[in-house]
Amino acid sequence: MRPDLPNDDSLFAEMFRLNVSIVRAGGAIALPSPTDRCPQFRRWIEPPRCAFRPSGLMIIASVRATAQVRER
Repeated sequence: MRPDLPNDDSLFAEMFRLNVSIVRAGGAIALPSPTDRCPQFRRWIEPPRCAFRPSGLMIIASVRATAQVRER
């Protein structure tokens, strides 16, 4: 999937204030470790069932909507 988020510092700052991290294309996302025994080894407990991933723009819209509800 090709990233669809603009490379916009104001977007990154807005999400940072909401405790949301945006990982740029090619970046690594560390998964939580299933145990504390081996911090270098991470795996999915329940692997993804399909290749569908929502667009970044859809996720940003959801984060913004959730933040607005919380402000009320």
